[in-house]
Amino acid sequence: MSKGLRKASKKITVTVDTTSPSSEQLMSINLGQISNKFIVFQFNYADATPRSNLFKFLWSIENFTSTQYLNGQTSSSLKISSEDLTQTSTNIKLAVTDSSMKTYNLNYTHTKLPPPSECKCLVTPFTGTFLDTEFTFTVSDCQTESKSLSYKYFYANKDGIMASFTQNIFLNTYVSKMVPLSLNNKYTVEITDIQGLSSVFVCPLAVTKKLEDKGLSSSDISNLVGNVTDPQEKINVNLD
Repeated sequence: MSKGLRKASKKITVTVDTTSPSSEQLMSINLGQISNKFIVFQFNYADATPRSNLFKFLWSIENFTSTQYLNGQTSSSLKISSEDLTQTSTNIKLAVTDSSMKTYNLNYTHTKLPPPSECKCLVTPFTGTFLDTEFTFTVSDCQTESKSLSYKYFYANKDGIMASFTQNIFLNTYVSKMVPLSLNNKYTVEITDIQGLSSVFVCPLAVTKKLEDKGLSSSDISNLVGNVTDPQEKINVNLD
């Protein structure tokens, strides 16, 4: 009598991962680029295989007109002018539709950073003569979250109007002998962050000698200014 063969059975356990994120959880709006001229917001899909080409997009911002969307409303990124974000915070909306025609609504709140504050402007030496003394302007202790700042220096001309004597400088130190005589010895620095927001701070300084004391004509001074080789030191001096 032969014994029958018994089939061995093996228990197979199938584990279903219920923690996998949904499509909506993989989607987000990121801040792509920011400057004092424009801001770019970017759709992001956190998947190993980028599939943004499978989606359709529609960006919207409350009270915006169609011309304010600089690259339209239907691409994976949105470009707008920095000047158009007038509110402290702005809600950016993005409707994302996938290939099955399911729509996901994303929101991003863009908050304007406050302008630079509490900056100190130190000038050494404190007194000197135009074209004789080498003045060093140093800005420090600015309270700001901006990663990039620009600096522009001004003086009060004979009419009391603040006129610039430098271009925008992207270093916190500026050295020059060409610091014009200022009415009431008033010198300031305008500090601008990457959003285009500015604050003005006083630079204590007294330039004591007049141009005439140097024995130079207006054309002499103009030639000196025109021959400056460092573009950061090429300035416009008010000769009136």
